[in-house]
Amino acid sequence: MDIKNVILVDDEPFVLSALERVMRREGYQTTSFQDPVEALAALEQQKVDCIISDYYMPNVDGLSFLKDVQERFPDIARVLLTGGNLDERIAGAIEQETVQILVQKPWHIKSIPDRSSRAGCRVDAGDQQGARVRTGHPGGEREMVGPVQP
Repeated sequence: MDIKNVILVDDEPFVLSALERVMRREGYQTTSFQDPVEALAALEQQKVDCIISDYYMPNVDGLSFLKDVQERFPDIARVLLTGGNLDERIAGAIEQETVQILVQKPWHIKSIPDRSSRAGCRVDAGDQQGARVRTGHPGGEREMVGPVQP
């Protein structure tokens, strides 16, 4: 199933603006929020195929937000953006399928998800600025995308 409607959640306006440009250029409809609580409320009102959320945000972090989404709207694809290191919370969220794709900042345009299905998500990382790491899960293939490590 191709993603049509995407919710973007990040407390940084410049990041939201960049994500909007990338996704709209590829033909997606986007709705952006700086507050995860507002984004969660919007899910009650509109059909959404995918959520792309930052990890570090004031009040509610991206993992808590995506956990709420997973519990209430399990068919929505869930992507987490982070500028930090992979930690035990993120690893646990991937294992529990709360996070289906992890994209590490700085991300490259080609690392933004371009399609989704109930079984998993796909991310293209087609150049030297990004690397793909596949992680196997019983529920389907999961991927993490981030900077190439030397």
